[in-house]
Amino acid sequence: FYVGDKKQAIYRFRGGDVGLFENIKTAFKQFNVDDSVRLNTNFRSQKEIVSFNNEVFSPENLRRFLEIQQGAEKEDLRRFSSSQIDEIVGLFHDSEQKHIPRKPHGYVRIEHVRYADKEDRDELIRERLITAVRFVSERFPLKSIAILCRSNREIELVTEWLSAEKISVESERTLTIMNNPLIRELTAFLQFLHSPVDTIAFSAFILGDIFLTGTGMRREEITDFIFRHNRRESPGSGYLYRAFRKQYPQVWDTHIAGFFKSVGFVPLYELLVSILETFSVVQSFPGHQGFFMRLLELVKEQEEENPDIALFLEYLKTAPQQHLYVNFSDENAVKVMTIHKAKGLGFPVVLVPFLDMNIRDLGTQIKRARAPYIVYSKENDEKTFGLLRLDAKYARFSPRMKQLYRKEYLKSFVDELNVLYVTFTRAQNELYLFIPDTEGAAQNAAGWFIPGAATERGTPMRYSAPETANPQATIAISAGHYRNWASLLKDEFGDAEGLAHRARARRGEILHALLARVIDSGRYSAAMLTAELRREYPGISEESAAGYKQTIESLLSSDQTRRFFQPQGARVFCEQEFVDRFGRTLRVDRLMVLDEEVWVIDYKSSRENQPEQIVQMRTYLRTVGAVFKPRKTRGFLVYMDECAVEEVAR
Repeated sequence: FYVGDKKQAIYRFRGGDVGLFENIKTAFKQFNVDDSVRLNTNFRSQKEIVSFNNEVFSPENLRRFLEIQQGAEKEDLRRFSSSQIDEIVGLFHDSEQKHIPRKPHGYVRIEHVRYADKEDRDELIRERLITAVRFVSERFPLKSIAILCRSNREIELVTEWLSAEKISVESERTLTIMNNPLIRELTAFLQFLHSPVDTIAFSAFILGDIFLTGTGMRREEITDFIFRHNRRESPGSGYLYRAFRKQYPQVWDTHIAGFFKSVGFVPLYELLVSILETFSVVQSFPGHQGFFMRLLELVKEQEEENPDIALFLEYLKTAPQQHLYVNFSDENAVKVMTIHKAKGLGFPVVLVPFLDMNIRDLGTQIKRARAPYIVYSKENDEKTFGLLRLDAKYARFSPRMKQLYRKEYLKSFVDELNVLYVTFTRAQNELYLFIPDTEGAAQNAAGWFIPGAATERGTPMRYSAPETANPQATIAISAGHYRNWASLLKDEFGDAEGLAHRARARRGEILHALLARVIDSGRYSAAMLTAELRREYPGISEESAAGYKQTIESLLSSDQTRRFFQPQGARVFCEQEFVDRFGRTLRVDRLMVLDEEVWVIDYKSSRENQPEQIVQMRTYLRTVGAVFKPRKTRGFLVYMDECAVEEVAR
């Protein structure tokens, strides 16, 4: 079976072909194709919206509209024959639908906006659209409202209008990181760090929410400081950041100096993470976390091709929009999208601020800037194809071109009707249509398309929220925390105490590795272990090697420690791993399993941090004791430098 709706075929510019329905019937006629099944119940919309669409797309209204439109059409190339008019009307012959009984309400409002010029049009529509959104928001949450547009330019315009009115809005424009105000503040700071003489970038950052929230300074104070500096300094005589550093030394040292000094020495990713952490950006602005994470992802993705600030900022200027898009949704915001992206979706309330029909230009509803090219087959030769540019001025002199032009224009005309059908059928409860018309004779054919003088039907009302079978509680996830690794890694060389500790740690590691080879001291000597030491660590000095040899000899022969290296029938395990009841992996330096006891031996370089060592040993004893019940478990700390032993009670 095949399912679809020819009235919603709005993707011809992507290769969609409404003729496929009829072609299938013809191609498979030997299989007795039955295309009589019609789904005519509308489960989405309230009664008044269904009734409105039934009237608008009825055969009577379509013929009335085509009569008006064709009567006003002066171009012969755009005149339809009677058979073509029948074809257009026939596409909507099964458009009438029934509403379901539990949806007996609904509201439709149509507003004609008369304007003198484009600026006048935008201002008038802006006022009416904002008024309508506020009117609707008294009864519906903002997330229930969708504003449908024809182009990205319209989306940008509507988004700006709503944002200026402090109405939460979600669109491709707001979900692009470079249109996020906080991301712009971060990039301004990066631009300043790259070029400190860029006073504009520095001003943009210190006047922004990130800086003011992170430092606790007031915007009025920063504004006064900038104006005083500009009045005092002649152009080029001083840089703003120097004046700021002089007047606010503590703020500079705490929040800016570290980044100012580390640019070029710290990878961009680490630099940006440090900025987020220093100014508590993610914690202060949790609602924008998706944008911060996307910016970090981009830095990571571009670290090979655009590793430094200058290259990365240049990349952001030219990056494809899809690279900058954030898959993130505000909990309660008006959705602004194109009609094409709304196809298949439904919304409680739909507003269409620029309802129009472009039936004067040939081409798809997406691009009309140039005459379109079509793929056509040559006359009487269906196997040979070519590209043809359909320009009206050529069609006037060529019968073949005229025929193709009129055929393509019919498809474009149907595209416009289909776009209107998709637009009008997205609404569930309320539909608002704004039809802009120039003063004088109406130029927007959408004004002819809506029947009658009525501008309103139904009644606005409140609707109860739909019940959810298994309501899920919303889980609040705390903002992510980014560790400032740059501050931990910036000192490649530590002080003398740090170097000494590092040397002791390395000495302990080598002694552990050597003692792990000793199962029975009778088969290993200090000299043998020293020889292995030289093979594995060829760079070790004579003095160090002698020290390791002396320590090993003492441990293997001392009265305190030699019993641990003479098994006398005990099973010995070196570097034995256990997993405790919490899933943690524990590694015991030496384990001796006797007939009635189990000895746990742990090597330590010195008694430094002895309390922690005892706690660690008791953890070993509990875990090992559980494995070797009922044997008694004993623990011994062997201090290698002292050649001493301390037993730890369980």
